[in-house]
Amino acid sequence: MTEIPEIIADQPRLNDECRRLKHAGVFAFDTEFIRDDTFDSKLCLIQVACDGRVVLIDPTGEIDVGGFWKLVHDPKILKIVHAGKEDFEVCC
Repeated sequence: MTEIPEIIADQPRLNDECRRLKHAGVFAFDTEFIRDDTFDSKLCLIQVACDGRVVLIDPTGEIDVGGFWKLVHDPKILKIVHAGKEDFEVCC
């Protein structure tokens, strides 16, 4: 049975997830973004998998994803990415 991914759209839940990811020491992520009529990418979704869980982070609302990007930049944490060049373009 496949679990339904959790959608994270508020700061407290994102902060909790970032703590879990840091503690795990490894996670996979992928981003979705749009570039309609502009050269700048607009981040629309961050998909994260860790320890058999999948979460979808919604960065389009009132949420600061800076804590997640700190984990991405942390050399002590192993990250698995798909098409990483594009992901790192929107990684602030």
